[in-house]
Amino acid sequence: MPTNTFRSAFIHRENGKLDTNLKRNIMYEYEEDTEIIGAHCTLLEPYRGYTEGQIVADYGIQLVVRITSGAEIVAYRDEVIIL
Repeated sequence: MPTNTFRSAFIHRENGKLDTNLKRNIMYEYEEDTEIIGAHCTLLEPYRGYTEGQIVADYGIQLVVRITSGAEIVAYRDEVIIL
């Protein structure tokens, strides 16, 4: 069974996409199919001035959030308020 590692970091790419190789390094290998994907959320700590976004992936204790600027970041569940 592969070992999954976590890193506490926000990930931003200029094109607004999360690199899949990088995503595998910081999150669980398998995305969970949950009802919160597509839900709007608010970041408790702003990312480059942005606080509003939408959840695009769920990896257990980490979520991928697409903020209103178009960037996708990784945040722990306790760092977002799901609306």
